[in-house]
Amino acid sequence: MDKYKKIEQLYKKKKDMSVFLADENDYFYLYHLSPIRRNILDWFDFDKDASVLEIGAGVGVITEMLLQKCKTVTACEASERKRDILMKRFKKDDQELEIVSGLKDLTEAGNKGKFDYITMIDNFSIDLVKASASLLSDKGKLIIATENKFAVQTWSIRSSEDMYTLEDITGILETEGLEVSQTYYPVPDHLLPLEIYSEAVTESGSFLVIAEKKDKNRENNTKSENNDLFKI
Repeated sequence: MDKYKKIEQLYKKKKDMSVFLADENDYFYLYHLSPIRRNILDWFDFDKDASVLEIGAGVGVITEMLLQKCKTVTACEASERKRDILMKRFKKDDQELEIVSGLKDLTEAGNKGKFDYITMIDNFSIDLVKASASLLSDKGKLIIATENKFAVQTWSIRSSEDMYTLEDITGILETEGLEVSQTYYPVPDHLLPLEIYSEAVTESGSFLVIAEKKDKNRENNTKSENNDLFKI
């Protein structure tokens, strides 16, 4: 049976995913269905009245958690097959959920500065950061979870050209007017995290970065202070 069709049937029958995964030795299902994936942000103190944009919603394992924590969720998913599962899974009148295929749709619809949170879990890219910067509210937070280029766990995953160091990520964010406010370290990684550390640990294969828009007033004050150093 087609794997996505299988997932669709599992949700339709309201199967206990933990029980299903215990008998299913397939990483595809583990990645798409495991409740362990919620650990990446289940602890985070979201504002319950907030609007959140989830980039790369998949079939909804983290989307479900965001709906429980925030007022409105916009799930962005490029795959038509996955969007179809999302729509069938969350087809309820009381769900404050919008499903879109790309960030371009949101930008063209006039959503600039709309979102209080934007999550980018296992979907980090320079282009997505650029697109997200305009969609984030002035006091919003961009939440990024991605692998560490230099971690031992990532060496055999894929080309290092697709991965970044923390310094790389910080530089990319700064280019778009964002700055890192907090950094966490998921263990063993951001895909199936069992623990989240606030300090670097060698067991972590990933970064969890919280970024915000740069405070222009603070920047201006800093520049003024620096200029004062050169006054006679």
